[in-house]
Amino acid sequence: MILDDMKQGIAAVKRALGAKDATSDAFKCYLIQGGEISATNGNLSAGFPIMWDGNLLVPGAEFEAAINRMPCDPTVDIEEGFVQFRAKKFRVLLPRLPEEHLVVMRPAEGVTIALDKEFIDKVTAVFPFCSDQDTPIWMSALNILEGKLIGVSSGGKAIGIAHYPPLARVGLMIPRVAIEFLLKRGTAPSSMTVGQTACSFEWQDGTWLRTNLLADNLPKALMKRVAQIAVPDWEITPAFRESYGRVSELSQSLVRLYDGRMTGAGVAGGGIDIEDECDAPVPPDREHSAWNPVVVNLLLTVATHWDPSTYPNPSVFLGPLVSGLVMGVTEG
Repeated sequence: MILDDMKQGIAAVKRALGAKDATSDAFKCYLIQGGEISATNGNLSAGFPIMWDGNLLVPGAEFEAAINRMPCDPTVDIEEGFVQFRAKKFRVLLPRLPEEHLVVMRPAEGVTIALDKEFIDKVTAVFPFCSDQDTPIWMSALNILEGKLIGVSSGGKAIGIAHYPPLARVGLMIPRVAIEFLLKRGTAPSSMTVGQTACSFEWQDGTWLRTNLLADNLPKALMKRVAQIAVPDWEITPAFRESYGRVSELSQSLVRLYDGRMTGAGVAGGGIDIEDECDAPVPPDREHSAWNPVVVNLLLTVATHWDPSTYPNPSVFLGPLVSGLVMGVTEG
């Protein structure tokens, strides 16, 4: 067994292991079979080609700990019920389960679409807009629809959209955990295969990821909002970013934008009064607009243009990778 090769394999698939409280112990194991190491949690599976042809099903945490402590390439002795790894005088004995105790779903069958680095760049930019809550399903997923990558934050307060034309004929919802795997992989997948209930991503080095898809639909009202996005006129200036940064650091709940100035609501429970200059447009029929700092911080990470003057209606922003909508804070 080549130590560095096995370490690379573990690093490639470990995020697909089941959680510590997984109902099946098999989901906490690495399956080594047919020149590949793989792992699954039941909904997410991943595999990586390795230069070792043995067959093993071993406890994941213990196997990883043993491999990471090997002083050199180990020899492997496989017996019924256990496996021994030996490197110089260092020896580790691990339990071995029958390989048939774990079924790892293979890469999905369906339509394969070539991907490039632009795909992962846009997923990276949209993903912060995806809710970290489990419900509703469409908020906790990366939505791909008609060439758009769509993320919706908790409560629908912000929507991020990136256009990726190669996926123009695709409609699916990818679970958050699968997108986290993609982004932590460190390199862009070379292709994507879309099936009826699952999809797979493949990398040039042979790594693959399969994930079950979520069964839900985006609300029609949300899609109507997405269709109405236009290019905003106001370019976010460096002066605005500097002023907003100062005010938002001291205001946890609310920032108001006036003609020529902005104010903060202060930290929770504090009597602090915050004000700075502001060059942003305001609604024509209102003295000011009001915003949640978390939402504005999110859009400022991706946007070059914004239109806060549409407050209290949804406000459009535009950036080189992501466009979208944000909702203001309703007052009174």
